This record gives sequence, structure tokens and C-alpha cells, in this order.
Amino acid sequence: MINELKNNAELICIIPAAGKSSRYEKSNKIFESLEDREENGLDVLNASILNINTLGVVKKIYIGYDDSSKDFCEFKEIINNTDSDIDEAISSEEKLAIGLFKKISFVKGGNTRQETVYKCLQYIKSFKSDNENTWVLVHDAARPCVFPFENLEFINKTIECDTSSIMAIPISDTIKKVDAESKISQTLSRENLWLAQTPQMFKFNILYESLKYCSDNNISVTDDSQALEVLGYKCRVHMGKPYNNKITYQSDLSYAKCIYEHMYKSLYEDGEN
Repeated sequence: MINELKNNAELICIIPAAGKSSRYEKSNKIFESLEDREENGLDVLNASILNINTLGVVKKIYIGYDDSSKDFCEFKEIINNTDSDIDEAISSEEKLAIGLFKKISFVKGGNTRQETVYKCLQYIKSFKSDNENTWVLVHDAARPCVFPFENLEFINKTIECDTSSIMAIPISDTIKKVDAESKISQTLSRENLWLAQTPQMFKFNILYESLKYCSDNNISVTDDSQALEVLGYKCRVHMGKPYNNKITYQSDLSYAKCIYEHMYKSLYEDGEN
């Protein structure tokens, strides 16, 4: 497990998870289990948290949550009521769980992803004024299928380049523009077009400045890198993976379960043999 980053950088993570899962048309997707064969299988949110935390480089995890969600309030209560001391834990798994729980803080989210990330930054800035060497990793709660070693490669490359970065993949399918009647009006060139993913990583002060400007000027953005674009900051793309998919619809969950099962075997079961 790695505990230090290049250039003595400090890394914190924000997981915006205050969405209503309206397109999922069922229960809150981030509390869906990824392990059908187990009664209390790991859910989407916990899998995303574990994948971010596994390598040990993230100092603190801030989860922007929906305080009207019963599931989230129960999850928050479990985390906040973990009073056990790591030294008193019985097993190594218990020590890891307690250590992870102590890293997590909850921040009441907003009506949009943009508002939730900004609220988390405001909360951090309220008690931590010196963020010159602090980087922020923003990761979707509903994107559980990214390997930890891919995260580490992305994190270290971002710090090495000293430039904001996002995971993304180039578009390979043909892109069609349609009109209000669902008729094709144009075929768009896919040259230089990429699909944005998460994690996305930024210097704390740059991300805060960008989201504050957007908030103050009522500018809506659909991801954090777009906020940087508004102020003219550059952001690089880091080659992601097609399986780092965001769960949006119910059909996405079946795909994520297959990928996660493969991930689990690769990371844990193979290492035990």
C-alpha cells in the first residue's frame, strides 16, 4: 500500500452522491448490491469508496449526500457511530474498515452535482485555509468499476504534469444529431471527441475558484472540468477504460456487476492463490 505522493502533495476526495437517481426509475442506484450471490453484498457506493481508498494515498473522503434519503441517513449513522479504535480491532479486515470509516466526512449536498461539489469545497475551506499543495479527486458515486492501480497511475501522472486532468475515452461510435421528432438531422465528426469519465483531479484552489465563479454568475456545468473551461484553465485527458461506466439506467447495473466480479477476482481471490 502506497502512502506518499510525488512532490509531497496532499490528496482529498469528493464523492458527489446527492442525486435522486431519477433516470434509474427504482431505488437509489448507489445502494444497489454488486454481489447478487451474497445477502449483504457490497453496494455501488461502498465499492466506489473502496476503489478510491485502496492504495492509501487519499487522506480524507468527503461525501456530498442527500439528507432526505432514508438509505443515506442509515449509511451515515453506521459510519459516524464507528467508535472502535483501530488498535483494538480483531482482524486486519476490521482494521481496514475502521480506518476507512474514520476518513469519511459527510456534507449536505445541493440540488445538482455542481452544487454538491462546491458545497464540499466550501466546507473544507471553512476549516482548512492553506490548500496550496492540496489536490482534489472528484469521483462519481455510481462509477464503481475502475481498478485501484488505474487510479494511482492517473493520480501520479496528474501531479507529475502539474495540470488538472480527467479520465476520458475517445468516441468510437458514429454520432448522430436528431431533431425534435427523433429524425436524423446531421452526422457529426467524432474526430477529437472524447467521453468524459471520473475520477477528475484538480488543484483545490483552481477548482474552488472555478466553481465559485460559476455559482456567483449562475453558470451551469455538467462536470467539474467544464467549470475550469469557463475561466480558461487548461485540463488534460488521461486515457480511461470503457468498463469505467457510470450506472445511470437499470441495464447498466448488470454490466457493472459482471465487471466488478472480474475486478474482485483479479484484486483479491487471485492474490490469495
